[in-house]
Amino acid sequence: ADVNSDRQYCKFADAVDLYIRYVDKLASVSTYKKKTFHDYHSHINMIVEYNATRLHPIIYMYQLDQLFVTDFLDYILLDRDSSVRTRNNYRNFFSIFCTWLVQKKYIMSNPCSDIKRLPDKAKFRSPVSPQQLSQLQSYLERENKYFLLACRMEYYTFIRPDELSNIRIGNIHLRDQKVFISGTISKNRNDGMVGLNDELCRMMIDLGVLSQPSTFYLFG
Repeated sequence: ADVNSDRQYCKFADAVDLYIRYVDKLASVSTYKKKTFHDYHSHINMIVEYNATRLHPIIYMYQLDQLFVTDFLDYILLDRDSSVRTRNNYRNFFSIFCTWLVQKKYIMSNPCSDIKRLPDKAKFRSPVSPQQLSQLQSYLERENKYFLLACRMEYYTFIRPDELSNIRIGNIHLRDQKVFISGTISKNRNDGMVGLNDELCRMMIDLGVLSQPSTFYLFG
């Protein structure tokens, strides 16, 4: 192997441990969202598990090459019978991991650079018809007005579901008819205010959610 850095003699397991510490640190200061944190842990654990099953596991960092990555992706797609989308997600993560390894001089180039995503079917999404919306509204008005509030929040504000689940009562400013979205929970990592219409404000008042402690979540 063409080894141009002492760090390429580093043990693969040691580099993985250091990367996990790096991810944990970024998660602790909210640089990574919880889902990203868990996905990264899951993906790196799968790579380690795969390496352990190989007849000749890689031991040193210079052994991490394109062949290893393509074999791993084949393992995900074929041996584990995963979807093309799952395979592509692992490819994306491996590229992120290898970019970090290149920056730290554990490898000289990203072995994922020439590995392409496989063509995948677009996600199937069907629009909700006006009749279905009417049926949903009638049902929720009888059975679960809190879930109806969540649906209307999505419909009128376009707040992402993950962000909506992290909104606290204290984030809602009724006088200004706005809700504060913290950068710690937003996808773009920026603070922002989203407007609330009269219907949403009246519904929150009628349901009594705004009388709860400010630290409570709007939705459980």
